[in-house]
Amino acid sequence: MNHFSVVTVVRNDLEGLKRTRVSLNKQTYKKWTHIIIDGGSTDGTVEYLNGLSKRNTIFVSEKDNGIYDAMNKGWKLATPESFVYFLNARDLLAYPESLKAANLALGQSPEANWGCTTHEERLEDGTGWCCKLVSEPSVRNQLYAFGYRSHQGIVMRQSFIASLGGFDENLKIASDWDLFVRALQIEKPLEWALPLAVFELGGLSSNKILEAHYELITLRKKYGITRAQNRAYEELWRMLFLQNMGYSNLLTRIYAKMTKKHLSLTRLLKGISSNLHLKISSLSFLGLTVSIIRNHSRTPKSNRIKRKRIHKSPKFIAIDKGIFLYLNDKLELNPYRSPIQ
Repeated sequence: MNHFSVVTVVRNDLEGLKRTRVSLNKQTYKKWTHIIIDGGSTDGTVEYLNGLSKRNTIFVSEKDNGIYDAMNKGWKLATPESFVYFLNARDLLAYPESLKAANLALGQSPEANWGCTTHEERLEDGTGWCCKLVSEPSVRNQLYAFGYRSHQGIVMRQSFIASLGGFDENLKIASDWDLFVRALQIEKPLEWALPLAVFELGGLSSNKILEAHYELITLRKKYGITRAQNRAYEELWRMLFLQNMGYSNLLTRIYAKMTKKHLSLTRLLKGISSNLHLKISSLSFLGLTVSIIRNHSRTPKSNRIKRKRIHKSPKFIAIDKGIFLYLNDKLELNPYRSPIQ
């Protein structure tokens, strides 16, 4: 029987913390301790924490140096053999059996130091539910944000986190991704199917997609993923990533103009394939086509890369599936699949 140390980081979000705690109390599997790291809240959080059961609750309330400083404090309070799970304020465990499913999977491989599944996502108002798509756990998939695993879907033995050195506090948004890459370099995670959490979009990384993107570029260089001969593929991948998240740079603007003017993409994709071309808002390659909804935001960004405002009628951009297949192959990424095969 495994013990879970559920770490919740919070600051001035008492209602979110209460919702997280309620979802934890509903778990059918009861071998857990709730470790709450409060960043010096002034909204009644401390009074609420003092009223929780000391039997299964540990909390610290003090100022910290950012979310990863707080998360480092959290896992250090867990027992060495427990499995640490980061469930921040406002995130919820997806089902009453979520921890039970994790325990059953981990019980089948007692030597495993970590495990993962997927998670569900929704908007702040409770709408827009989806189950996050995942791909094979690998360093490349993680650092290209393709079917990557989030901390809402990962449990990791405390002693294993300690051996990895915990979170790099020099990173502000993607330090959990960095930790998982270091873990992947040592061993593959155990996997199971039932999602662990419902993640409310609006957290640090989902609010700062562009900054996260830049940190991932830094991490790809750190781990030797970026190669000079793959520069063209890197730029195309970056273009698609930015465009699908609603951002634009010089390359995405050229792409958009070509779409509107029905120009060929041959020069843009020179050295990749002379067969790819773009016509009437769509690319054609091997007869395969996929439609992607463009996401927008009112959040202003830098002059070099801007994010467009929300429109009532989102534009659909038809992007040839062949481009994704080709880039996936060249960048050695794995396709989406179920959490376990």
